[in-house]
Parts: sequence; C-alpha cells; structure tokens
Amino acid sequence: MRALAAMGKTVFAAAGERLYRSTDSGASWEEYAAFANFGEIRALQFTGDGVLLVGTASGLFRLGSVKAKELAEPVEAIYAWPGGEILARTESGSFVSNKNGAEWKKFNFPDGSSLADAVISCTGQFLIATTQGIWRPPDTMGNPPEPARGIPGGTVSAVAFHPVRCQEAYAAQFGVVYVSRDGGTTWSAFGTPIGSIQKLWIEKSAPNQLFAIVRGQGVFVWNLN
Repeated sequence: MRALAAMGKTVFAAAGERLYRSTDSGASWEEYAAFANFGEIRALQFTGDGVLLVGTASGLFRLGSVKAKELAEPVEAIYAWPGGEILARTESGSFVSNKNGAEWKKFNFPDGSSLADAVISCTGQFLIATTQGIWRPPDTMGNPPEPARGIPGGTVSAVAFHPVRCQEAYAAQFGVVYVSRDGGTTWSAFGTPIGSIQKLWIEKSAPNQLFAIVRGQGVFVWNLN
C-alpha cells in the first residue's frame, strides 16, 4: 500500500493504480476505483468537507470529479489544515488550496526552500519540514510562515508530533533528532546522531517510544521520558 486515508470507519487505501475502500475500519476491503490512465496513486487525503483527494503520477483529483487543472503534474504528498486549507507537494513544488481542493495556487516559501514533510498535532497545530529548516505556518497559508528556532538551516527530512502530549514534537535533520516542547517554536538536539532518517512517528498505543525509519538500516526506537 502506497497511501492511506481514514474518516471515521471509512478507510481508503491505494496500491498501484487501484483504490480500495473499507467501511468497517479495515476489517474488510473492496476495490473502489482504478486510475489506469493516470498512473500510480501516491497520496490520499480527506478535505475538511469530507471529499477524498487522490494524488497520482499525473495529477490530483477530487474523488468523482475531474483532475485539478492547476495540479496536472505528479503529486507526492497531500496535507490537510484544520481550517480547510490543503497543501500538496508535487515534483515541481508546493500548491495550496483554501477551497478544500477545488482550486489551487502555487505556494513559494519566502526563503526559496521546498516542502519535505508536514504534520498536524492533536490540537490542530501544523509544522512544515523544508529544505531550509522547520516552519510554523500562520492561520492562513496566504501569509508567509514563521521560522522555528534552534534547528540550523538545511533539509529537515521528517517531523512528528506526540499523539498525547500535543505540544511535544520531533524533527530529523542530517541524522540528528531534535525535540520541541512548545509546539515547534524552539528546538534542541535529542539522542545520538544516526544515519539518514526518512520518517519519524509515535504510536498512541506506545506514547513513550519514538520510531524512525533510517535509510539502509531499518527501524530505530528511542525511549521517551
């Protein structure tokens, strides 16, 4: 499975060019749609009004509608804002929609960086990992985001919020993990440097463990206090 999105008991998953649906929280599945003419499905995300966005190798779709004309290019990831804004990462850059994915416009970071990862907290706060560090976006994506302090300039490859301690966040840059206790405003180094980190996450069922996928080395785990 390349992508997954859930709303209540309804879960959508993608494998290759095919989209699958479960209405019982993943206990059983049915094939829902195929995107054979548009290439691999790479990203799935629900909008604030409950519409499923499907990012493919040739563009982005609102389920049941035509391809968004502003995003007729390969989509790598889709992120949803709590206020209804949607951020999409494509091969050429980032796009933002404040109409639940119906219309899009190009979004350029003020420092010329590009999007690497993004995450939402359990209180609806958002952090963006870029090629120049961490950004804390404002209430609307129409204004420049705010830079965080404590992480040097350079690519932050992954970012994660704690699922229970909502102001606690972790970020990875050049094999170093950083921690923030104030929602991403300030950061400090955490743990021992390792290899290239591709993903960070914390399971709600295991809130005292931080997991990381490290390129070529597998999964690492840190115990959290």
